[in-house]
Amino acid sequence: MIEYINKHLAYYAQIASFIAFLYVLYSPVNISGYGLYFLVPLSYCLMSFSCKEVFAYHKGGYGLKCFLGISFIKYVILPCYICYNNGKGFSHLCSDDAYLYAILISSIEICVSMLVIKVFYPKSLRKQSRIMQQRKSYYSDLSIGGLIFLLLLGLLVFVRGHMGDVLNGIRFLVVVSKFDMNADLWTYEIWSVQLILAFFSIVITSYYQKKEDKCPSWKNIIFPLIMVFISCSLILTNNRMTTIYYALSGLCILNYAFPKREKTMTTVIVGAMLLVIITFTLIKNYSIDVSSGSSSTVSSSQTASDLDEYMCGISSVAHSYELYLVNGHRFSLDNIIAEILRFAMPMRLPGLVPKAYANYPTTIDLATTGTEMVSVAGETLFWGGFMFGWLFDIIAVYFIVRILIHYDIRTKLSKDLGKKYIYSWMSILFGIFMCYAIQTLWNNATYIPLYLTFVLWINRQFSIRRTQIKTILHQ
Repeated sequence: MIEYINKHLAYYAQIASFIAFLYVLYSPVNISGYGLYFLVPLSYCLMSFSCKEVFAYHKGGYGLKCFLGISFIKYVILPCYICYNNGKGFSHLCSDDAYLYAILISSIEICVSMLVIKVFYPKSLRKQSRIMQQRKSYYSDLSIGGLIFLLLLGLLVFVRGHMGDVLNGIRFLVVVSKFDMNADLWTYEIWSVQLILAFFSIVITSYYQKKEDKCPSWKNIIFPLIMVFISCSLILTNNRMTTIYYALSGLCILNYAFPKREKTMTTVIVGAMLLVIITFTLIKNYSIDVSSGSSSTVSSSQTASDLDEYMCGISSVAHSYELYLVNGHRFSLDNIIAEILRFAMPMRLPGLVPKAYANYPTTIDLATTGTEMVSVAGETLFWGGFMFGWLFDIIAVYFIVRILIHYDIRTKLSKDLGKKYIYSWMSILFGIFMCYAIQTLWNNATYIPLYLTFVLWINRQFSIRRTQIKTILHQ
């Protein structure tokens, strides 16, 4: 069944997007400025026909899967849902020019994304295949270096003395209460726990992968599956997306190490991930505690508004457009420098950010009035203004998609579980770029992937004995 769906994925996308185009065209939103909203599903529909081979490239990785899933929701489902609710639920209405810019730039983004994947994915796959075939791969065994580093992390946490507070604030699997955590005070503890979860997911899976390669058994998946399950079920911050990174990156190495148990592991990990995301969203956005048995309901119009915000939809881009009219004159190169310095995760350590930029506003600060999401299009509008903002957006999307392609292919080809885990994390991050600003991508890329790369490097360099992987690459 899954193989059949994968084979005809482009066909289903074409039909669904064409129906969405007709629905939006003949059931327009009763909001001034939304007259060309039908271009959003139409652009996706045209790309699904002209770039249909793109839908087949997702097999074996998670980054492109995320891109295809997010883009389908944003360009097909969301427009229908907003039209169905007649645009109700939006707390802030924008000018006609703002909506027009948002519709046109959103349509351009999906066209650029699809075309870049169509042109560069097969080329990059051939190039990376030649490179990866020449490299040796090793099991990610726990070494003396890795053990010493973990002990130092534990010592740091113990000396600071905040671990008890962090443990009291942890949520597990089902989120039934909101977070009230001082993330700045407990930064070291949160970083340490999240890094340890990722590291142990890799080394435990690698240990049992070695056993599986010698003597296949269902028992080999028990401890790796439990470790990945814990890593995606423990919630330490208000960032729900972390759960998705842990779940899918962990699932990626599990399915590679134990391909015969793929269905079982996918059911467990994806089930846990969905449970966390759903309960987290209900309590965070709507104050609904699923454990209380309350009969609280969420309005359809409010859901449409929230979905548009999280997807950086038309209203989100339009809002950034209007804020550019207000704050555009305040933008300078210093805002970008502040963005780079303040949102690189290592710079969160005390004293690293120069005082001149410690409280300097970033582009996102200028493009928001609260905690709303900002899109790549909204951010680049500040960079280039009305004259070049659209061009900067196209350039940004081009490079983001090229990075997505690079890491998605590396995820498929790498035999080293540590590298595969990091590649998968990065490909997922850039696969959902339509929900993020460039600042957010930068912030996330310099967090777990960067730290984990450093830890795995130490683990390799101070290893007494490394075992080379000689098994055939799983397809």
